[in-house]
Amino acid sequence: MSQDFNTLATSNKIKEDVARHNQNYESLRSGFSGASAPTTPTPINGQKWYDSTNHIEYTYIDGAWKTADETSDTTAEVENSRGTKDTLDQRLDVSLNEDGTLKSGASPAANEWITPSLTFSYLTTTTFKVDGNQTDIYLDTRRLKVNLDASMTFSEVVSSAHDGGQDETTITILDAVLDGTLVSVEHSIISPFLGASGGSLSAVLLSHNQTIAGVKTFASFSVTPSSAPTTDYQTANKKYVDDTFVGTLTTDSTAQTKIGDLTIGETVTVSSWSYSGTTITVNTSAIHNCIVGQYFSVSGLVSDTNAPNGRWQIVSVVDTETITFTAVDTPTGTATVSSAELSHGDITLKGAFKEFDLGQTWQDMTASRATDVTYTNNTGKPIFIAAKISSSSTARRLYVDSIEAAYYNDDSVAVTAASIVPNKSTYKINGGTVNIWTELR
Repeated sequence: MSQDFNTLATSNKIKEDVARHNQNYESLRSGFSGASAPTTPTPINGQKWYDSTNHIEYTYIDGAWKTADETSDTTAEVENSRGTKDTLDQRLDVSLNEDGTLKSGASPAANEWITPSLTFSYLTTTTFKVDGNQTDIYLDTRRLKVNLDASMTFSEVVSSAHDGGQDETTITILDAVLDGTLVSVEHSIISPFLGASGGSLSAVLLSHNQTIAGVKTFASFSVTPSSAPTTDYQTANKKYVDDTFVGTLTTDSTAQTKIGDLTIGETVTVSSWSYSGTTITVNTSAIHNCIVGQYFSVSGLVSDTNAPNGRWQIVSVVDTETITFTAVDTPTGTATVSSAELSHGDITLKGAFKEFDLGQTWQDMTASRATDVTYTNNTGKPIFIAAKISSSSTARRLYVDSIEAAYYNDDSVAVTAASIVPNKSTYKINGGTVNIWTELR
């Protein structure tokens, strides 16, 4: 063992220099062998030291002594290959015999790509076709390895469809990577929809079409697209329902105090009535502006049997003095009256209307309304208009979206024109002048 290394000087005697030279030679020859690393003179890069205790050779590199393993990437890679085994040989013994052959039960890893024995024909940059019905192979999201003449790339299946007449399957892929040099298309060994048991994969995909069976209970409310549904059975979100409620709404005296020109509970005198089957026609003693859907409590109508007394809903308005109801049973005998009257009740509105009276109030719009002028309902809800129009030599007509909603041809008296106006619809009254114009909005 020798770690001494002395510098030769011109002042030294020849005998002393020979001794120093022999010492330096021994240090070099033994690799500065010793139980600890040499320190004198200061080590330099590339200097060797043999650890005589542990029998390991070190090299001095940038201020540190390092083993050969620490300075070689290959050595590190081999060490990592040992895995949990102490040596690489022990790791290889798991599957290899000493002669390099595979042990019984061991098999080479399978290729992750399968090349089916099919003829591949290029159609477009995103479609190709193969012979026969291969839809069971080309399932949505299955990974594909596309081989062209001079390159190879990857994509996945979007859809596949079989043409029974031509007996061929057209496959659409996600990426526009195909061209006329198409050679073959390999597919992944793992089917995207099959689990280990061969059944359907119990997972919901993040993309692509998928049918999900069974009842699913959500812990939180689902969030839908912001756009409104456009086809049957699409989900309707809260905003869509709030904006366009479809259903039946009944208002009563607590919600609506007046409908048309009649106050809730106001009595209308009946002058006569008639019937045809279950259609009941009632003539009033005065002009009123009734609307379809309006309810009246009817009393005082007389016939031999089935006189229509009770609560009835208007099904049509013939004119300002004639309305019709539909009875449950057909009356018989002569239709007469005995102090007959209609007690104005509530109204049922059916159709694509958002409900009334959510923050709506009756407002006097007389100062900002005129006849023969078109107005638009931009309130976000349906409104109800009731306008008293002066007598006129011409008929007074109320239009909603250019549709005649009410018509009054008695030019001797003022009339009240009334109608519902859906949200975004236009409305106007032609003829006469405005006396009073009110709107529930």
